[in-house]
Amino acid sequence: MTRKSKAVEWALLGLLVAVFVRGALVPAWQKLNTDFPNYYLAARLAREGYPLERIYDWVWFQRQKDHLGIDWGIVSYGPLTPFSALVLAPLASLSPLGAKRCWLVVNLVLLAATGGLLRAMTRLPVRRIALVTFLAIVPLRTSFEFGQQYVLVLFLLSLAAWLFSRGRESTSAAVLAVGSVLKLYPALVLVLYLLRGRWRAAAVFGATLVSLVALGAAVLGTEVFSAYATSVLPRALAGEINDPYYLGNSSVTALLRRLLVAEPELNPHPLADAPWAYVLLLPSIQALLLISAIWVMRPARLSRGGGLLAWGAFATLPLVLSTATSTYHFCALILATTLGVDFLLGEGRTKEAAGLVALHALVCLPLHRLVPGEPSGWAAFLGVPRLYALLGYWGLFLRALTRSPAPPRTRSERAVLVAAFVALALAGAASSARHLGGLVDCSAHLPMASTDRVASAPAVGSAGVYFSRMDEDSYVLDRTGERVFAGAPAGTDLFHPALARGAEGTWGWVEVSSRTSRIARFPLGAREIHAGDLPVDVEDGEQPAVSADGRWLAFLREDRGRGSLWVADRRTPGVVERRVADAAGDVLDFSFFPDGRLVLSATQGSGARLLACSPTGGPLADVATSGAPGLAARYPAVSPDGRWLAYSRSEHGDWELRAVDLATGQERPLTHSDCNSISPAWELDSKGVVYATDCGRGLEDTTLARIAVAPP
Repeated sequence: MTRKSKAVEWALLGLLVAVFVRGALVPAWQKLNTDFPNYYLAARLAREGYPLERIYDWVWFQRQKDHLGIDWGIVSYGPLTPFSALVLAPLASLSPLGAKRCWLVVNLVLLAATGGLLRAMTRLPVRRIALVTFLAIVPLRTSFEFGQQYVLVLFLLSLAAWLFSRGRESTSAAVLAVGSVLKLYPALVLVLYLLRGRWRAAAVFGATLVSLVALGAAVLGTEVFSAYATSVLPRALAGEINDPYYLGNSSVTALLRRLLVAEPELNPHPLADAPWAYVLLLPSIQALLLISAIWVMRPARLSRGGGLLAWGAFATLPLVLSTATSTYHFCALILATTLGVDFLLGEGRTKEAAGLVALHALVCLPLHRLVPGEPSGWAAFLGVPRLYALLGYWGLFLRALTRSPAPPRTRSERAVLVAAFVALALAGAASSARHLGGLVDCSAHLPMASTDRVASAPAVGSAGVYFSRMDEDSYVLDRTGERVFAGAPAGTDLFHPALARGAEGTWGWVEVSSRTSRIARFPLGAREIHAGDLPVDVEDGEQPAVSADGRWLAFLREDRGRGSLWVADRRTPGVVERRVADAAGDVLDFSFFPDGRLVLSATQGSGARLLACSPTGGPLADVATSGAPGLAARYPAVSPDGRWLAYSRSEHGDWELRAVDLATGQERPLTHSDCNSISPAWELDSKGVVYATDCGRGLEDTTLARIAVAPP
């Protein structure tokens, strides 16, 4: 290169570093941002001995944030693995901002170490490695500003690639396993070892993965890993973490869902309401992408520098196949682009190397600013420019691999790969058809003024259905029909409204959560409610429930996230509170029978089960259901006429509604789907229930629906 060209590269590098420092590092250092509070809160709860199996419960997780005084709005643990909490456990004793600053320093060290590994693997000078690194403008900015863990994953991928290049493939596979328990996508690189016939390395990967999970279960408990494996992971693989129609996910899944699957609140105007086309197209495209990668990976192309080129390809493939990608996921392209450019320049293919860098930069630019707001119909194709750039980037990798000499595949090899494509496509289509076929009829959704946010914990009254709704920075109280404008101080959330059915009067109750939770009364029918002005009936109380005659106010008190059941007799002067002593274990949910008895869900030993007791004391009695022994049962609700018990039962990681005829003991399924239907609340005539469901939406991103409960 000429001296002038080098000067231009150094000048560009200086500009990119300045953009990174000013646009990412300085803002990240000054304040908390999503998503660091999610990691920090989980680490803090783990450190202090809380039951981590509930970290995927959005409301419970939000309440713990309030009680710990973390100064941030909405938190959720979303699709994160349990190990993500362990990474920050050493920093959990610090303040949230102090912990984030330490994490930023760790990330800078990891980024520098990654650069050193890339320098050791390639012939590129330091400035060019740094150029590729800081051309990842948006991924680095969001990873640092949000306090994400993707720089750590980038380092682990780079370390595994360096070990691979040194012939230490078993150790490389072990490092891959470490990365895979933090974020799933490094596991796909294992396919490269299998294609090379490195069975020992694959065995080391499996053994390391099993050992890490066993160690994590010993530290964090088996319940949180079971919740992740049975509930969170399947929905993540289906693209149903957060809004599955959000084109900012930059995935084939989101685009096809936006085009072909209608949802009345999140996607009311698709190009065509043709879920059958989605069922056929998505698995076929995903299978084609995977088989195309395997097709070009020939042993002759995996030797010498081609091995690292293939490594870069497989570091990119998870992003291409992903059902939802955020910008910070693309930190992995720093490794892939560096390896690809080094290989192409070594082959004298300068134009292809320049094209790869250009597409790398395009993927990493703020392309979301070019996306029209909520595009529908044909305009949805304009909403995924990053996806098109990523597919072009992936195509260049495939082209680079296919240009390397290799003997053609035999007829039997071609037949095996075609059969694999057909099998993957058919299996994916069958799975998608079963999933979409079990979703709740969206026409059953209740009409609400705000439908794109979480709505939960319905309570049915004569003036409408009250519920808790996620707002921009908190959870607020709302109502169907004429809306409620419920204001609350910063750091305060409103959860679990409750009404007295038989003697409704003029008041309802709601949990006001901040440093502690309080049970406050609010006036029914009011259009504006200010949480700070509401009269408080119970200090240190959560999840209110009121007996039909208005006498008993039941609530939970927490000790390190575990609930004990209490009642207050509102007819006694001074509102005397007492603990329901026999309700041992961790009480999760509860409600009243019409006669004033309590029905509750509690964990005693293992699993949640339904129990009944008197608010004045006495032994607990099992509530008979026809569910298989060992299946968890939650969210009990008894109809006003006392005939029906509705509850949710855990089946294969999903919560399904069931109704039990208390006179005969016969049980009827109300829902059957690969999603969650929870928190039933009976209508006043006992003919149906209103409940919260995330079917057709993101995990825990619930809306309200109604279902009839007809006599059997």
